[in-house]
Amino acid sequence: MNFSLLVAAALLAALTGSSADRNLQRGKRQDHKMCLPGHQLSEDSDRMCEPCSAGTHREIAVNSKCQKCPPGSYSRAGAAACSKCWPGSFAASSGSASCQKCAKGSIAATDGLSSCTPCPAGSFVRFSGSPACVKCPAGTSSKAGAEECSKCQPGHFSPPGAAACKPCPAGRISTAGASACHRCPAGSFSVAGASACHRCPAGKFSARGASICTRCPAGSFSAMGASACTRCPAGSFSAMGASACTLCPAGQFASSEGSKQCKACPPGTFSDAAGAAECQKCDRDFALAIKSGMTKCDLCPNGGAALRDNRCYRKLKVSCLVSWPDCERTIDNDVYSYGQALHKKFSKPSTPVHETYFHYKFDAPVNLRGFAVWGKYGCCLKSSRVLQIAVIRKHETLCFFDRNYNVGKLGYYAVNDKCKYDSVKGLKIIHRTNYPTITVAEVAFYVY
Repeated sequence: MNFSLLVAAALLAALTGSSADRNLQRGKRQDHKMCLPGHQLSEDSDRMCEPCSAGTHREIAVNSKCQKCPPGSYSRAGAAACSKCWPGSFAASSGSASCQKCAKGSIAATDGLSSCTPCPAGSFVRFSGSPACVKCPAGTSSKAGAEECSKCQPGHFSPPGAAACKPCPAGRISTAGASACHRCPAGSFSVAGASACHRCPAGKFSARGASICTRCPAGSFSAMGASACTRCPAGSFSAMGASACTLCPAGQFASSEGSKQCKACPPGTFSDAAGAAECQKCDRDFALAIKSGMTKCDLCPNGGAALRDNRCYRKLKVSCLVSWPDCERTIDNDVYSYGQALHKKFSKPSTPVHETYFHYKFDAPVNLRGFAVWGKYGCCLKSSRVLQIAVIRKHETLCFFDRNYNVGKLGYYAVNDKCKYDSVKGLKIIHRTNYPTITVAEVAFYVY
C-alpha cells in the first residue's frame, strides 16, 4: 500500500469512526503505522498511538511527532491544532498548555499575542486580562503601564488622556483634580502653578487674571486687594504706589483731584491749615504779595498798609481838630464804636459847626499816600458814596474812594490809594449827598 492510500484510509476512518479508529485512540496495536490527528506513535512501540501532550498538536494522521504550539497559542492534550490566545491574554513561549491574563496596566488588543503591551501614558487598566486601555479622565494623568490615574495636584490641570498635569499659568489657580484653571479675581494675583491667589498689597491694584499687581500712579492710592486705584481728593497728593494720600501742608494747596504734588500758595495768598484745595486771598491793601507758601497774610507791621504796592506805608497818628466824643471814637482803633456827624441841612440851628463833619489834624505836614474808612454795620453809612475826603493843604482838594469792600458784620470799608499829595496838614470827612448823618467806625491815613 503506497503513502497516498494510507492517508486516504486514515481520513476515511476519522469520518466513519470505525472500530479500527477507536482501537488506535485506545493505543491498541494496528497492522500499519498510522495515528489519528492529535496523536502520535508511542516511543515504546511503533504500533501504539498516544495523545499529544498539552501545548503540542498534530494535524494530519501521518507518521510524525506532535509539534509544539507557537508563542501566542496553546493546546490541551490530544489537540489536532493550537488555539490562539484570546484578547487580553498571551503565551510568551512555544508549547504553552494555557494562556496567561495580561497584568493590570497592560493589554493584548488582539488574539494570538505572545506578550502584553503596557498602556500608553494618559491611560490605565485596573483589571487583569483587559483587551483595551481606558483614557484617564480630565483632571488626572498617568505614566505608561498605569493601573490607576493620579489626580492633578492643586495648581495643575489636565484634559482627558493626559500623560502629565500642566501647571496653571500665572494669574490662574486650580484645586486638586482640576480639568481647567480659573482666573484670579480682580485685586489679586498668582504665579504659575499656584493653588491660591494672593491679594494685592496696599498701593497696588490688578485686573482679573493678573500675574502681578501694578503700582498705583502718583496722585492715587489703594487699600489691600484693590481692583483699581482711587484718585486723591483735592487738597492732597501721593507718590507712586501710595496706600494713602497725604494732606497738603499749610501754605500749600492742590486744586484738583489726582495731584502728584502740592503747590505753594502764590504771593498774596495763604492757607492756614493742612489739606487746602485752594489758597485764600489776602487783602492787598494791607498785606504784601512778595512771598509764596504763606500760612497767613504778610501784613504790614504796626497797622500799616500796602495799598497794592508791595511796600508798607505807616499808619499816621492823628487827632481831632476839635475834640468831641463822636470824632474821638473814629481814631480809637475800635471798629465796634463809631461817631456821627450831622448834615447842616438836617441839624438844629444851635448845632456846632464841627459836629457836621469829621476834621483831623496832623502834628506836622505829611506826604499822604492814601486812606481807609470803615463803616458801622447796620447803621446809617451804607456806602462810601455818601461821603468825601477834603485834603487840606493851602487849599482844600477833594478825593473820592476807589474801592469798597463788604466785610459782613463789620459792614464795609473803603480805600483810596490815588489821593497822593505832599505837605498835607489835615483832612475832613464831609457829606457828599443829602444824607442826614455820616457814620464812621474807624479812619486811618497812610503816609510815606
